[in-house]
Amino acid sequence: MGAFFTMFMLLLYVAGIDSAWSYIEALITNILDHFKMNSMTENREGINHGMKRIGAAFFVVMIGIALTAIFTTNFGWILFDLVDHYISSYIIVAVGFMQCVAVGWLFEYHSTAAVSLEHTRSLRYLGIIFWLPTCLTCFYTNAAIPGYQWIGAIIIVFFTLVAICCSYKVSKMSFGSWYHEILLCGVDKLSMSITSLSNAD
Repeated sequence: MGAFFTMFMLLLYVAGIDSAWSYIEALITNILDHFKMNSMTENREGINHGMKRIGAAFFVVMIGIALTAIFTTNFGWILFDLVDHYISSYIIVAVGFMQCVAVGWLFEYHSTAAVSLEHTRSLRYLGIIFWLPTCLTCFYTNAAIPGYQWIGAIIIVFFTLVAICCSYKVSKMSFGSWYHEILLCGVDKLSMSITSLSNAD
């Protein structure tokens, strides 16, 4: 029994290390890409890629230690309970939702907006009319009128339809062209890329 318990705890520890590694590595990669420290740029300019990655890793780990040290105090358990509640109840859903919208509307925003003034205006109407009411509605329906979140869902659906109609009207395009070039500008390119990769296999 003791051997199984020891193995179980060891596997939990390894799983925790593995999860922490994936979180840290994703953030480090984003930092390197943001500051143009990827391997292609560094090899061309003769910069040591390994040292840049070590510096970014050190920065991320130190910030992580500073932010999570409070969880080791007596107040840490209460704070952990609060953070866990809001992350699991709100933040995960919000992040997933924003990722879907980002892939659909923001992934190819600049290249789509550069096509014409109508494309730029259509994307702008779609984003502003959708995002502003959605953010305000999500906040107020959860904070101001708890128990009536269904009202927020109705408001979001209404403004989504308004955003779609306004975007289509200012685009001056046929519905099929607007649907693929504006509403699904990012999704179409991503789906074609994934399809081409799967067909290549």
